[in-house]
Amino acid sequence: MGKQVKCGAKTKKGTRCTHPAMIGYSRCQEHRGKWNKPQKKQTKKR
Repeated sequence: MGKQVKCGAKTKKGTRCTHPAMIGYSRCQEHRGKWNKPQKKQTKKR
């Protein structure tokens, strides 16, 4: 496995964030934004 990617988002100080990015995303948990609840797949009623 490779190394985990750093977040890299611009902080208030103007530097880059050094937290590791979440798996499957390019940003860390702090810079990803609000979490969306998992939505159920809606199917058509017959």
